[in-house]
Amino acid sequence: MERGLKIIGLLGILKDATRYGLLDLEATFEQLQDVGFWVAPSLLERLLKDD
Repeated sequence: MERGLKIIGLLGILKDATRYGLLDLEATFEQLQDVGFWVAPSLLERLLKDD
């Protein structure tokens, strides 16, 4: 059933939280990588650049 929700995933949620001043995106990515979360370096660079 369509509820009009936009699916953005974890990276989208983190990006939105950064826009609202709720977290530091670079520090959050470092913490996630420390526990095994992987993101393509090119995507990470693009997300941090758009910040």
